[in-house]
Amino acid sequence: MNPSLALAVVAICGTTLLQEQKPAQASKELQEQKPAQASKEETLPPPRTVVVRRGLDWLVGHQSEDGRWSASHFSKSCPATDKCSGRARRATDVGVTSLAIGAFLGAGSTTEHGAYSKVIKRAVAWLCKQASDGLIQGDRPCRFALVDHAVATLALVAAAETSRSTDLKSKARDALDALVESRNADGAWGYGPSDRKSDLAPTGLALWVLQEAKSWYPVPKVVSRGRKWLLAHCDAKSGRFAAAPKHGRPEAEGKMPGSSSVQQTAIGLLAGYYGRKLTPPANHSVEWLGQNKPEWRPSKIDFLYWWCGTLALTGRGREGFRSWWKAVESALLTRQEGSGHARGSWDPVGFWGEEGGRVQSTALAVLALEACKRVVIMRR
Repeated sequence: MNPSLALAVVAICGTTLLQEQKPAQASKELQEQKPAQASKEETLPPPRTVVVRRGLDWLVGHQSEDGRWSASHFSKSCPATDKCSGRARRATDVGVTSLAIGAFLGAGSTTEHGAYSKVIKRAVAWLCKQASDGLIQGDRPCRFALVDHAVATLALVAAAETSRSTDLKSKARDALDALVESRNADGAWGYGPSDRKSDLAPTGLALWVLQEAKSWYPVPKVVSRGRKWLLAHCDAKSGRFAAAPKHGRPEAEGKMPGSSSVQQTAIGLLAGYYGRKLTPPANHSVEWLGQNKPEWRPSKIDFLYWWCGTLALTGRGREGFRSWWKAVESALLTRQEGSGHARGSWDPVGFWGEEGGRVQSTALAVLALEACKRVVIMRR
């Protein structure tokens, strides 16, 4: 799985504001809209809830029989004459399946209740089968295997918190144990179990996942070293986080292979100040993210950043957050595919788009739109 999935699955808690509808019903209602009624308003973006439903419907229609979402072979579900484009360059099934689980949980369904309960249950069952010696990485682990594991762990934690299943919580606990045991000597995490070079994205993800589970999982005190490592990679003046230090300071470019400077800052702010008051450096981080709002331009398209940035800025100032989510909606609402079998999805463009494919871009777009209206409540 590519590194841009590092912070890309939501742990669901709290309430949902999105009214649920059955996938088939939602599709039928949308198809029955009369062209004449829409012609006058076709230049206006459709309502957010309609766009979210369309995205979820597309994911439902491209789920594999075994419960996963295939990043590279999802088009097997398409008609022969209308195949969806956007295959991923590499096998990232564990990662994109975890993302999709988060999107459906964000719509208010669980493994036991809701319009998408069967969809979630099948996906979670497949995900659990990918565990080997505690690590969830599938049968084709890559050099980002620890990121795959952490993303899947976050999905299992989210599903377990909304389920009465003791078996599911036990599997989530095993995954958390494996995550803790995979940290490096400096207290941070690398991209793979044998990667001893710690990096910002996997460290931020690991810290996030552990904090999401802290209400029922005893997080070891030594994990606090990981947070110290993370905060040490924030420039005190600019508030920008960077993956690798240079002479004791983040690199000037703030851009390393695997994640962009804006991604790293959103990840650092979200994981480093989870449930905490901001310090002066973090206030600069908020300001810097506000200066880099989402835009649908080739050099600015970054689904992961838009979603993580939304979560990081939640509760960090009403006016700033309002302008941010308006920018997210402006970027996403009119860019959803509106016809054919790809209807409801987003093209895999922008940062890491081709690496993760259409399933990744669609799941991330849905998550971002859900988070914009606090459909997902991340702060406890």
